[in-house]
Amino acid sequence: MKKIKSLLLASLLLVAGGAKAFAADAKSTDSENFLRPINVQNAYIDTEKKWETRVGFDWARRSQGLGGARLRQNSFNLPRVEVRRSFDTPIPTRIGISQSLNAGVNSLSGAYDNGSFGFGNLGLSLEAALVNKKEFASTLYFNQQFPFAHSTSLNNALWRPANGTDAYSFQTGLQTQFALGDNLTVYSDLGYRYDDYDKDVVAQSFVYSTEAVLDTNTPINLSMGMLGMSTYDGKSLSSRGAHLGGTDIRLVPGLIIPLGEDKNTQFRLGFPIGVTNDAADFGVQASLFAAL
Repeated sequence: MKKIKSLLLASLLLVAGGAKAFAADAKSTDSENFLRPINVQNAYIDTEKKWETRVGFDWARRSQGLGGARLRQNSFNLPRVEVRRSFDTPIPTRIGISQSLNAGVNSLSGAYDNGSFGFGNLGLSLEAALVNKKEFASTLYFNQQFPFAHSTSLNNALWRPANGTDAYSFQTGLQTQFALGDNLTVYSDLGYRYDDYDKDVVAQSFVYSTEAVLDTNTPINLSMGMLGMSTYDGKSLSSRGAHLGGTDIRLVPGLIIPLGEDKNTQFRLGFPIGVTNDAADFGVQASLFAAL
């Protein structure tokens, strides 16, 4: 519990620290590209390179004791594709759409093995910049997910804010990014999430994620993320076969490799490690980012 409290405090301090720079102008003409975080959306909205595309392959594994046996869950994005488009309006805005192809396998020792394969949820996003400078940016967002996934095994162990569950969901909050010197940038996401299954099954969650990206000026750059989500209101969730309760915290060390000097294309590797019992134990992420 002390470890969880320390991680929560660190995340909130990073968000609060960035807010001190809120006096920045609302528009930026700086068109130089920059390294993008692996899991936390960049708050800066580039109104010159208007298209952002991410193609990600993810694997996450969860193992837990269940009635004297052991339940093992493996979930995959094969892949997950996200496209965002920005608009150079008086208040810079960005819209996005995402979809995935998923596979999931559940195995209960000595009892059964089953799996599913199919499309994941359809995601739509809308963002509006309050401050839009690369040294400090702050953006309001509203994300929705529509339940295309036909089985909870498709995304049981994956990161719920990105992949959702078999429910209509929305998430709203504040994204920030701020530079600490010339080489280190910190990104954060602080938001509220609501998953609506039916009249008697809902989940409300607090999302708090932070990712630091170190530009080493070499072909290999470093990142460290902390993905956090606490579900504080869930009704009849276990009856849906979904793992949604408690606090899900994952640490994600990673590597970011620009493919070209302009950094318009970036290859990223992440290695999520579950910190709490409600998180997946471990996983692997491989993704490609492109700005156009």
